[in-house]
Amino acid sequence: MNNRDQSKERSIHIVALGSECPGGIGLGEEIMGQGQLQGGLLWSYLGHGALVGPCDLESSMHNPAFMEYTSRVFGDVTVVVRDCPSWDLLDSDWASVRKVLEQADILVIKYSVTDKLAFQQVRNSYAPRLRPLLRHWGVPVILVAVGARLNDEGPPCTCPLCASDWSSCVPHSEGLQLSRDLGATYLELPSLNHVFVGRYFGSVLEYFMIQCLKHKAKERPEKRRGNKVNELCPPHLEQPARLPPIRVEESSFSQDMQWLLERGMQFADVAFYAGDSGKELGWAHAAVLCAVSPYFRQLLLGHKTRDRVRSLMSKFTSLTHKFPKNHILLLTAISYDVVLPAHRAVLVARCDVMAAMFSGKYAEARSRVVPIHGVSSDTFLSFLEYLYTDSCCPASVLQAMAVLVCAEMYQVKRLQHLCEVCVCAYLQSMPSRELSSTGISVIRLLRRAKCHNAEQLYVWLLHFISNNYLIFSHKPDFLELSEEEREQVERLRWPSRGYLQELSEYQHRRRKLRKSRCIVM
Repeated sequence: MNNRDQSKERSIHIVALGSECPGGIGLGEEIMGQGQLQGGLLWSYLGHGALVGPCDLESSMHNPAFMEYTSRVFGDVTVVVRDCPSWDLLDSDWASVRKVLEQADILVIKYSVTDKLAFQQVRNSYAPRLRPLLRHWGVPVILVAVGARLNDEGPPCTCPLCASDWSSCVPHSEGLQLSRDLGATYLELPSLNHVFVGRYFGSVLEYFMIQCLKHKAKERPEKRRGNKVNELCPPHLEQPARLPPIRVEESSFSQDMQWLLERGMQFADVAFYAGDSGKELGWAHAAVLCAVSPYFRQLLLGHKTRDRVRSLMSKFTSLTHKFPKNHILLLTAISYDVVLPAHRAVLVARCDVMAAMFSGKYAEARSRVVPIHGVSSDTFLSFLEYLYTDSCCPASVLQAMAVLVCAEMYQVKRLQHLCEVCVCAYLQSMPSRELSSTGISVIRLLRRAKCHNAEQLYVWLLHFISNNYLIFSHKPDFLELSEEEREQVERLRWPSRGYLQELSEYQHRRRKLRKSRCIVM
């Protein structure tokens, strides 16, 4: 390692932005001289060992707006400070400031608590510009508030009620919030005497300097090992290809319910009318009324009130022939002799296939009991749950595939996509050991996905098999893949054939190198 690399490892670069003096320094004003500098925060910490002048750095990094000086800490560690009191430099020469910040090991941001206008400019204009860079570089930041507020006789008061000087001074809460936004360590120094600077600011700064030196010392052996010419390096294994996302259609639940209220009057089962004149006021659905109002539940479901409603309705015989009694409940018979109740209006609003089935000239439009073939009761119950709640949570991969088949049967695309997401989530959460021993055949899931037009799941499963090639290639059902599918899996397989070949050659060279060392010994 040459002397230049050693000097970099034993040096710390500190960049300071902002002014601890009220009023600060604006663009075009005279840069602070040595006399002003000696009264500053960092100069007070470094003491008499600081030397003003250009540092031994790249000439391209030198900017006259930054006052550069050096000092020594911990005996042999060089501290390089670039101090810029003018925030306007970020507007006039942002590229130069960015180059300086890239070389910083520690960033110190200063402001005066009695200069609220300058603080607001930093918080609103310059902090949002620095925040993404600081998070990306991971540079430790120290935010220092210098000066005593008007209502302070001792240490700074953090009480929210002490607001007599908020119009001219920066409250403690605002400085603390800015430090959180920047991910900085927050300090308040009433004055720049040796007690506050040495005990508070100096302790924090020395902690970050020690961490910086440890980090640089940790990187040094890695650089030395990387310089070995004859070192045998293993092949680099690339990450597996990212699995394609499953896109789910936006929910139409609100639009479906709106359609039910506006245009689904033929399925209404509650009529409202004026008690005096008997004039019809409107129609509604009992299912909706009972779901949103306990009053309507008592009115429509209670025994006494039900008899009262019937006696009232008998007085208005002119309205009874308009009351659609056949749309209150739809009893759906499943092939396993299980009967599930449902509301015909909800099914029509949520499913286009059922809307055609119940609105056309089919037998289901006139029947109260509709047989469903080829679907289990649990699966159809999950299907009804989605129609009513717009959500679906299958308990397993096989249950999700069963609901997917039912959704494809009734052309409910969004439910089909939700089931695809569930299948992908269940498979992706399995560890490799469970994936290799599970009784679920991913190849047969691939066949079912293709058979039932689940194109997104089909493509995802092909990539999933490719990413876990070493697991699925040893299973007997791997031979059920078509020739085209096999070619695609081989093309996307992970690890690739090239990597396995490089790994074999690396192991061979390593064994050969070990034998040669044994012979020499």
